[in-house]
Amino acid sequence: FKFSMIFSLIAIAGTIILAVAPFVPHDWRITDFVAILPMATVAASHFLLPLALNPALMTFSW
Repeated sequence: FKFSMIFSLIAIAGTIILAVAPFVPHDWRITDFVAILPMATVAASHFLLPLALNPALMTFSW
């Protein structure tokens, strides 16, 4: 799962940088929530993938 974690961290960092960084050109700025939501959903899904597919966490045997 290391590639999905790397992808999600790069996507999250890229989205944050393009949304708030002052050195990004004005045309590249991400200002609308409609533009942020799909990429944030994909990045969060890839980040939670190892946890959601972990059978040891899904057994609920305490």
